[in-house]
Amino acid sequence: MNLKTLFLTNCLFLSCFVLGAQEFRGKIYGEVIDISSEYHIAFANVSLIHSEMEKAAHTDEKGQFTLLGLPPGRYKLKITYLGYEPKIVSGILVSNARNPQIKVRLQESALQLEEVVIRPAQEKEKAINSMATVSAKQLSMEEANRYVGGFDDPARLVSSFA
Repeated sequence: MNLKTLFLTNCLFLSCFVLGAQEFRGKIYGEVIDISSEYHIAFANVSLIHSEMEKAAHTDEKGQFTLLGLPPGRYKLKITYLGYEPKIVSGILVSNARNPQIKVRLQESALQLEEVVIRPAQEKEKAINSMATVSAKQLSMEEANRYVGGFDDPARLVSSFA
């Protein structure tokens, strides 16, 4: 009987020692939403910054994310998404007692673009229709207004050409 109790005591002691030696790993979870419309932002990038460990996640279709396997400490998150201003959330505390849940609101970013000029690359001497071999000419609106007797009427303008 003594041998059995000694064996059970040792097993209990070793299991408590092994379980006590395991390091706590926490998580940060939350959601990312648009600040003006309150819609969830799907597939936004969420990453830890200024940390010795590199962790990142993407939000799902409902705008929710989870970062797992974090030792206790304070963390700083960077949330980015195309068309929105990046946001940094700092001071997130992960401890043995709690896993923080955060809600991040992203602001749309407006970009001032430069003027875009589109010019057609046409050869006016060549016909658009490859089957037209004679009397095929392209006219712009400016040229059509210059011809006398056209009166902005395409049928009259065509009749003045051979």
